[in-house]
Amino acid sequence: MFNIDKIDFKQWIMHWLRTYHYFNENGTLEDYVDYEIAYDMKPDIEDLVDMHGEEFDTLYDEFVEDTLCPILRQLGAIYEEY
Repeated sequence: MFNIDKIDFKQWIMHWLRTYHYFNENGTLEDYVDYEIAYDMKPDIEDLVDMHGEEFDTLYDEFVEDTLCPILRQLGAIYEEY
């Protein structure tokens, strides 16, 4: 998996979400689906971990399931099972 400090990463997520105006007027992500946000973040996370190509894509899918989407759901994002 990616070598990311989870506390720093949560702060990075919050900054990213504010920068791209994902929070609604209630301060939650309830207007967005967790996986859609996760894949909107993908290029920026790819740059953050400095890994590219097929190896990144494979690890990112696991990372989305295990780390990113649970954080987004805590912030109110909609869980949709695919």
